Amino acid sequence: MDQFDPASFPTSSEPANERLKGPCDRMMDEILLTLKLERAVILVRPGEKWQIASAHEVPTKDFWNLAPISLSIVQSAVEKKEPLCLMDAGTSSQFGGKDSVIIAGIRSVACAPYLNQNGEARLVVYADSRIDKGAFTPDDVETLSELAVELGRRLESLL
Repeated sequence: MDQFDPASFPTSSEPANERLKGPCDRMMDEILLTLKLERAVILVRPGEKWQIASAHEVPTKDFWNLAPISLSIVQSAVEKKEPLCLMDAGTSSQFGGKDSVIIAGIRSVACAPYLNQNGEARLVVYADSRIDKGAFTPDDVETLSELAVELGRRLESLL
């Protein structure tokens, strides 16, 4: 996955419904208490389209058009069905030339999808730092993954 492809990653400008948003906001609080993050987003796919469920220090107005985070990194983690961690996104051979990485000045990224019982990604937790290279350790990525799984299990009936 070298380029974000909106056709294969359908999105909705509608925010997640309150039944999803409430638990996601509470998990965002837990994530922020557990990990030292500059910015974070929780995206959910309750149907066919991805929606914003919670965000910390990331503008959500016109989110999908302005792409304040690297959607190609999110899409890659979702398609590979595994966590992704970049110590310096700007020098990554796969993502360093992406407009979203360059324009937003993204340095470190950690991204963790939740897979349902059918192996489909239905939720993803994304965190980045525009300040520090190497902001996320392998333990941080493991913790982010565990929190994504926990949230996914809490929301299973809604996803």
